[in-house]
Amino acid sequence: MNNITVLHMLSCFRVGGAEKLILDVLENYHNTENIRYKVLILKDEVSEKYIKKLEELGVEFFIWKKREYKSPFRLIKLIEFIKKHKIDIIHTHEEGSKRWSLLCKVFKPDLKLIYTIHASAIIPSYSFVKKLLHNKLIDGTISIAKYIHKQCLDLNIANSYYINNCIDIKLFAKNRAQVSKNPEFLNIINVSRLSLYQKNQEVLIKALGECKKRGLNFKCNFVGGIFYKFPDAMQTVTELARQNNVDSEAFFLGDRDDVPGLLSEADLFILSSRFEGMPLVLLEAMAAGLPIIGSNIISINEFINHGENGLLFESENHLDLANKICELYHDREKLKFMAENAYNFVQGFDIQTMIGKYHELYRNVMKN
Repeated sequence: MNNITVLHMLSCFRVGGAEKLILDVLENYHNTENIRYKVLILKDEVSEKYIKKLEELGVEFFIWKKREYKSPFRLIKLIEFIKKHKIDIIHTHEEGSKRWSLLCKVFKPDLKLIYTIHASAIIPSYSFVKKLLHNKLIDGTISIAKYIHKQCLDLNIANSYYINNCIDIKLFAKNRAQVSKNPEFLNIINVSRLSLYQKNQEVLIKALGECKKRGLNFKCNFVGGIFYKFPDAMQTVTELARQNNVDSEAFFLGDRDDVPGLLSEADLFILSSRFEGMPLVLLEAMAAGLPIIGSNIISINEFINHGENGLLFESENHLDLANKICELYHDREKLKFMAENAYNFVQGFDIQTMIGKYHELYRNVMKN
């Protein structure tokens, strides 16, 4: 088969799960295969760290101006770009770039389109017309979690595929955590951007306050940058920590490049989100050898087997979360048992498996 050129097209390239996933794919795919990647960012709203990573990987990428995003001439520019770079497949990951890809296919019918759904609310929100256009023009719809794939099947989305998000396991496993090194101290970590509405660091901070009242000795590192829509988030969480009397135990580290190292130093990972698509950080923590406490919501409970590789707490209930933390604080054998099970569980989620499924899908759509 001839080489296939795949264009990952995104509206922006800020810090986020979809962007990180693309970087992981670009870093781990085999150059010997007949797949070639390019990246097009439609608005110059980017993470400098992520752009630097693209440069290091040697991937050909393009950044267009935000002010031109809604211009009718943007479509002409896109069509010319597709022809010039001999793009066979456009792979999009959010609705904005997907709309542009649909327009491109109207004018270039031989173009193949792949769309990855990263959140559960997307497909149910489609109108009849929107679903009709999606089914008519999208050649492959990837669901990153089982419950999203079920939504697609229930709503009759054509050409649906389940390819779960995966991670580079070796990156996080090389310095595997040695949990419960100190039986009188618990090193907790939360990795998620400071988007309180979704990630709900508030309930974790309140739970930490309750744990301190009960005499636990701990610290909790909050790792994650400020979400651009909530520029005051750092001040908010700092004040919450003070109000709950854990300003000496809660450390807000911001965006960090050494997450694997920080995970390896911890005893317990907590994800307190209100909703998720498919949280890669959950898999990363497991690969680092950490047990998990997560909110009992769709997507998190797909990966945590309660009592086996972690514990689930009632979403929004800080007292239940505090109870779960206390349970593992006082039962270090259970902590170690869950850590081992978490590490074993995540072995089926290596990124090479995911890349192989992507490439198989690309080849199949090119045959049709």
